[in-house]
Amino acid sequence: MKRKLAIALVLCLAFVAVMAASAAPAAAITYGWPDGQGHPNVGQVVVGFIGDDGELLTMAGGSGTLIAPGVFLTAGHVADFIRQYDMFFWVNFDPVYDPGDRSRWLTGEMIINPAYQPHADDRGDLAVVLLRDPKRITKRIQPARLPPLGCLDDLAASGALRDQTFTCVGYGLQERVHSTTGPPDYTGWEDFGRRWAVSSFLALTGSWVHMSQNPALGDGGTCYADSGGPYFLGDSNMVVATTVRGDHVCRAEAINYRLDTPEARAFLDDFVTLP
Repeated sequence: MKRKLAIALVLCLAFVAVMAASAAPAAAITYGWPDGQGHPNVGQVVVGFIGDDGELLTMAGGSGTLIAPGVFLTAGHVADFIRQYDMFFWVNFDPVYDPGDRSRWLTGEMIINPAYQPHADDRGDLAVVLLRDPKRITKRIQPARLPPLGCLDDLAASGALRDQTFTCVGYGLQERVHSTTGPPDYTGWEDFGRRWAVSSFLALTGSWVHMSQNPALGDGGTCYADSGGPYFLGDSNMVVATTVRGDHVCRAEAINYRLDTPEARAFLDDFVTLP
């Protein structure tokens, strides 16, 4: 057991050492930049329903990450929303959402973490989609890496977490804007494209990692429809948390579900090989 913990700490600190030399500075961020093919393993959950005229209508429902060939990780509350309203859903890895072209959208089986509880301290807010025919799209996509057990705790104990940054990626709305003729609104309704930003560390608690997304401090962050999307450690390919919640104007703080805890790993272990 001690050897496994030592290896986990070495892995986490190795990622930090690499990122110290190469990570983009948080001061260059507002709320984010178009991602293009920067993070091809990050996808979008598209939801659909039949309108009054019988037409299939689709919209952005959340975000997520390919964590193994055929295994797509998202948030439990995204999956629960789809289940409650008996909606259609797809996973889309295109950088920009195009409702007129569903040829590359993937279907699959959605499985919600049995421990998911919307109002509990540890909400177990995870779900996976087991993609059907994933090689059609994902054969050229490198899955994201998951963290070793206790990765963030080890970084905190070593002092390395204090100045750590995280890269968040998702298909959600962008910054809140004020209008001279109406109430505040959000940008991003036009395309729901994949974007990325950098957030800085605030606090670590049992199931959560808190991050600043305050642009006044040079941070970016996440917003509506980013739920389930990844927070990568620095600019690495290791996803250490998933987007869950934050303040309602998407400006101050993001509170994200950790993937390095025993509880999160107990669910993920059924679908992937854990480090």
